[in-house]
Order: sequence, then structure tokens, then C-alpha cells
Amino acid sequence: MMQPYKGYFVKGSALMVHPVSPDYFVGGSVLVPGRSGSVAEITRFQLQRFTVSIKELAEWFGLEVAQIVLDEYLYKRQN
Repeated sequence: MMQPYKGYFVKGSALMVHPVSPDYFVGGSVLVPGRSGSVAEITRFQLQRFTVSIKELAEWFGLEVAQIVLDEYLYKRQN
């Protein structure tokens, strides 16, 4: 699940805890568009102490955390 956010792209992802487990780690990343349609990943994260059993919920939560990372870290650093 990826969407544009404040000139960047934010992505939420669900990462399997274990092949036989129904749970997912919450993950995500922040990407920046480049020249000629390229995209570069700025940061990636995985919350290994936070798991959920619904894949779509893990993706959504990762998307929200990626927006927080962008707001709290990247934008504050620029100012």
C-alpha cells in the first residue's frame, strides 16, 4: 500500500512473523521521487514488537507510521 504524501511516497507493509503464524509485523518506508520517474527509498522500518493478525491492518498502520516519520523527522530536520 503506497500513496503520495507531502511530495514523498509513503508505504505501509505487512511482514509475516513466521510462515506458520497468522500474525504480521508492521512495516513501512518513505520514498522520494527522482528524475525520469525513478524512486529512491529514504528510510525503512519494521516494528518487530508490534504484530497484528489482519494483513490490511498491518499495512494501514505502517502507512500511518511512515507519515509520522516524515512529519516528525524529515520535516523538522529541514526547518
